[in-house]
Amino acid sequence: MNDIFSLLSKHRSAMMGFAILWIMVFHLPSHHEIHVLSQLIYWGYGGVDIFLFLSGFGLYFSLSKKDISLSKYYKKRFSRILPEFWLYLIILYISTMDFSQRSLFTLIYKATTIGFWIPGTPFELWYISCILLFYAIFPFYYKSFNKSGISTAIKAIAIGGIMILIYAMIMVLCFNNENKGGGLILAISRIPIFFIGSIFGYYAKKKANIIINYTRIIFLSIIFCISLLPLYFSYKYCSAYLWTCALHWIPFIIITPILCIMLAFLFEKCHFLESIFNKIGMISLELYIMHTFVYFQTDIKNIAGGEYSTPILLLTSFIFAYILYYINIKFLQKLI
Repeated sequence: MNDIFSLLSKHRSAMMGFAILWIMVFHLPSHHEIHVLSQLIYWGYGGVDIFLFLSGFGLYFSLSKKDISLSKYYKKRFSRILPEFWLYLIILYISTMDFSQRSLFTLIYKATTIGFWIPGTPFELWYISCILLFYAIFPFYYKSFNKSGISTAIKAIAIGGIMILIYAMIMVLCFNNENKGGGLILAISRIPIFFIGSIFGYYAKKKANIIINYTRIIFLSIIFCISLLPLYFSYKYCSAYLWTCALHWIPFIIITPILCIMLAFLFEKCHFLESIFNKIGMISLELYIMHTFVYFQTDIKNIAGGEYSTPILLLTSFIFAYILYYINIKFLQKLI
């Protein structure tokens, strides 16, 4: 069946595989001179929006199950992330060979994710801090959603939009367009897309049937291209200005759902491609953690210089990700 919501549900893992690869390439050094390709890589931070959209989509499904309890929900969600996250932090902590009181407090800030939410304090892997908060508040949102319907979701999206505008005004008017919020900018700007994902999850659960065909794909492609225009002009003329006030990500509120629909349609038509990205999506969390470790915490990018740096960094990230995935399956999950 080629309806939009079924395809999104069916190919969710493959889309996560696409998103993590987009993010990884965005971080990696680029040595090509093709402008269009360079532009697409620069927009790779949009992979995070795909993750949050699909997370909102999946969380609605998760809480809709009849046998799910609040304790099971939290255990499943947090146990998927925290063991690997804490192992990563412990390795970093030991590698510094600094066991002072200050270093210990830094570890606590990072491990509890408190550091991310307090500007000026240390944190690691900002996306994990962000998604854990969304996981924590989602059951309360879901309960309100079931009680009041779509109006609750619209209110949540509106609140997110208002928070972005307030943040932007504070940064511009009070701090002369300097980002004084630290990592908060990355989370606040993604609130709307997360709750938009939950709306799609709601319609998928209700088995809403909007058939996707080539005509609709062409129509969505036109809207998609139009939505890229403000993204392009912001990049060309005022990228730094919009980035510091959280407005740089707003076009992805439109781009992300359309892009996910187009990807789902592509994966439905190309099974070989879907199979590859699905396997990558299954270890997307491990790839995010180990790619960050390889690129930001080691000297591999300096050792692997020149034109070979990108494939070497990607290969190393995949190897470490599979090792972490194996450790998680064989050891970490058995401790929970």
